[in-house]
Amino acid sequence: MFGSFSLIVILSQLTVVVAFFFSTPCDDKTCGDCVDSSFLSEPCRWCKRDNKCHTPGAILTNPCSRAENIVAEAHCADELSRYDPELSYKMLLLSAVAYDQASDPDHRQECLNNSLPSAKFQLQTVVTKNCDFADHGCSGYVAVSHALKAIVVAFRGSLNFDQAFTQFVETLLAPKTAFLDGEVQTYWKRGFEELWPSMEAEVKALVSKNPSYQIWVTGHSLGGAMASLASTWLGYYNIALRKNIILYTFGMPRVGNYDYALQHDELVNNSWRVVNDDDLVPHFQA
Repeated sequence: MFGSFSLIVILSQLTVVVAFFFSTPCDDKTCGDCVDSSFLSEPCRWCKRDNKCHTPGAILTNPCSRAENIVAEAHCADELSRYDPELSYKMLLLSAVAYDQASDPDHRQECLNNSLPSAKFQLQTVVTKNCDFADHGCSGYVAVSHALKAIVVAFRGSLNFDQAFTQFVETLLAPKTAFLDGEVQTYWKRGFEELWPSMEAEVKALVSKNPSYQIWVTGHSLGGAMASLASTWLGYYNIALRKNIILYTFGMPRVGNYDYALQHDELVNNSWRVVNDDDLVPHFQA
């Protein structure tokens, strides 16, 4: 009698395990309906990769990693926060302008004019500071386009191999450090903290004058990491409406831990990380 009862219990538990990993009770057609559903008291997961609803723990059928899964309705992207190839290209050009090293601001303004002539971007400020013990520089700029109704916050990537190597070594040796409610790589945070105080005032002034304008935040590689921090900061401190904050990065390394990623996704719904599969930097994990 006891043996039969034990067998029934074991079989019932096995059924739950099999269902947990292989079945798909979460089959809603929209992101919002999906995350409102649950399985074994856990919310269903919406994956942007295949635009499907997945059962919690269904690791064999869900192509999204844990950090990519959407589990809250607020994170479900609407039509306004879908990937926009045209906007991505504009952001790429704006991130490239950040590499201009001329000391004359007029030279960078000329770069902006040549990159997106119809946008008529007006350069507001350029900030360059040393961001490590070897005196490597980090840089960013703020500009505005009244034609596009957009404020740009862009950051420069590493200038040379020496700076990239310094970042690599520090990422391996230095522990992550606190940033808002998560932890991020120390080098990225230091660069951001060196630049942001001189950029934030310009951003606030532009947002105050143009509250409906979008905030385009962008950068390549190291610049992408600092752009991620800037966009999260903008949302966290309500410097701009969250619906107006748009982040596109290129070749961005992994910025922080899971808590940071969750907070970033909560604060910056329209966020895109463009990478080349063969590029080692975006895939490096310290």
